[in-house]
Amino acid sequence: MHQNLRARIVRSQTKFDLYYEKLFQTPLYTMAIILHPSYRTMYGERLWSKDACDKSIWHTKKFWERYRRETPLCSSYDSQLIQEDSSTIQRSLNSFDRLEAELQGKYVRPGSQDELDNYLAEVSYGLKIENPIQWWLDKDQTKRWPQLSIFAINILSIPAMSAKPERVFSGGRRTIGWERVQLGVETLEMVECEKDWIHSGILQSSF
Repeated sequence: MHQNLRARIVRSQTKFDLYYEKLFQTPLYTMAIILHPSYRTMYGERLWSKDACDKSIWHTKKFWERYRRETPLCSSYDSQLIQEDSSTIQRSLNSFDRLEAELQGKYVRPGSQDELDNYLAEVSYGLKIENPIQWWLDKDQTKRWPQLSIFAINILSIPAMSAKPERVFSGGRRTIGWERVQLGVETLEMVECEKDWIHSGILQSSF
């Protein structure tokens, strides 16, 4: 190989590695990967170093423990209803499917078992899930993971870049005219968010 070309490739690889390492400076990136049902821990185990993978799982558990401790479980989610729903699903299965479900832990989760531990113990889904947020919003998932589903949606909803939020709130200068100078911060935030939701069509989406 030509020496000049080899040197350029080495410099490119060095630069790629530099920016790739920056991904691990915030736990939110790795948490989003882990909370993607198609990837979970399998992605990190295959592509990250063991140290990076272990740290990402540790950060995810720490954030989850804090969230679970500070966020009370919504009263609409009852663990008994979850168990009853799981029992109904199991009764509809034949003996072979029931055995497979028990071995993979698909339907029955003891009330004392941690939701995140149960989620991480499952294998990644073979099918490609294009929209992980929509997957977590599915009523079957919200029943199965009452707190974890909300936690996952909060993490996955964080924009990867701040360009769009900054652009949205930069529009505030057009909203506040001389006749609207008394608008409060919270009111301005609600107005700008609603304007963006209307323009993006998110309010017409089915959740």
